[in-house]
Amino acid sequence: MRDEIDETIFFNTFKIIETKIKRQLRINLNESIWFFCGCELNQLHLGTAIDEIRTNLSKILSEEMVMIGVVESMKKIEIEIKIVADHVISYNIGLVKPIVTIKN
Repeated sequence: MRDEIDETIFFNTFKIIETKIKRQLRINLNESIWFFCGCELNQLHLGTAIDEIRTNLSKILSEEMVMIGVVESMKKIEIEIKIVADHVISYNIGLVKPIVTIKN
């Protein structure tokens, strides 16, 4: 029960952040991290290969989409997800320069 509630809260918050991005509102550091995690989970649920997820995640946010200081704060991001169903499945995705900058 608690896991279901946590999952509902997680994905509802993810949808709010996604809506902000669609409305071209800048997101903060916490929202950026939340967005990366939500995108990774969605792609894992779709069965996307880890290398493809890594490629996709490295292109989802640009410096025009985040607030001042987020790019500098996110030099590297590493997301580890463990899915517990019949057995534990662990994924670890690391990104260097996760936010696309104009000066790349």
